[in-house]
Amino acid sequence: MDVMNLLKDYPFATLQDVEQQVLTTGPDLDGYHSSSYLSSHMDSSIHYISKARETEKVKGREHVEAGPLLHVHSVHVQPKQALRNRALLVYGTIRVKYEKSGKPMQLDVYNRTANDADDISPSGGDLSLGWPNTFCDGNDMWMELQGTTIEVDLHLKIGDEVVPLAQDEILVEDTTEGDFEEVRSKEFHGTLCSATLIYIAMPFAAVCQVHVRFSSKDKDRVVNVAGKIVARYKNTYGNYVSEACILFDKQNDFEPVKMNNNMSMPRTLMGLPAYSSLEIDLEGLQHKQRAC
Repeated sequence: MDVMNLLKDYPFATLQDVEQQVLTTGPDLDGYHSSSYLSSHMDSSIHYISKARETEKVKGREHVEAGPLLHVHSVHVQPKQALRNRALLVYGTIRVKYEKSGKPMQLDVYNRTANDADDISPSGGDLSLGWPNTFCDGNDMWMELQGTTIEVDLHLKIGDEVVPLAQDEILVEDTTEGDFEEVRSKEFHGTLCSATLIYIAMPFAAVCQVHVRFSSKDKDRVVNVAGKIVARYKNTYGNYVSEACILFDKQNDFEPVKMNNNMSMPRTLMGLPAYSSLEIDLEGLQHKQRAC
């Protein structure tokens, strides 16, 4: 790789940028790819850095694109006393339906069958919500709050018996207090369980992606990870307090994770108010060597 020619092609990048790329990504790629692939990867990385810096010089510092967004934050299921000592499974769909430029759109934030149901603790627990990591067009994720609905269709599975938990269509209002984020909730009361759905209407939101990875010199090492990873907003202006958005939750079993690879989490994409920051908490996260 000819560093000087690389910097000549991309004049807004620096030698320090090249050195940083070699130090941060080189070890992960070395030994797995050919020299031509490594050169191509470096060319793409430096091109991106140079282009971003050139754009910033011409147009100013890059801003965060913001738009209206409905964020289904959490769903908590609470078994009643009669089920406190019984295994409880929950499955079904939670679907956000909206229009984009007159085109009907839908986004499944929860979609599980009876064979892939969420295991809920007798003391209660949260459903594993998520957004699809790939979307036909990122801009399609923005949605006007007016006319947007949340369709809920959840069921309990207790042994071989299936019992309805929640069926409803929630109409989202387009107005929020002071045009800031507004936390809203909907409660469902059944004979065996109750559930609380929390969603946040955001007139000005950004979409962020969260990745978590473990690092080790032993790239082939695999560990079993348990615990909880949650996200919370900071510096908000609406009625949000500290409601947790669960990204990962393994309490009774483990998730196998290969070193230097992103963890597999049900939720990596989430919305947040464009003017706020995001805090990630690792609650009781632990890992142990996986048995061969």
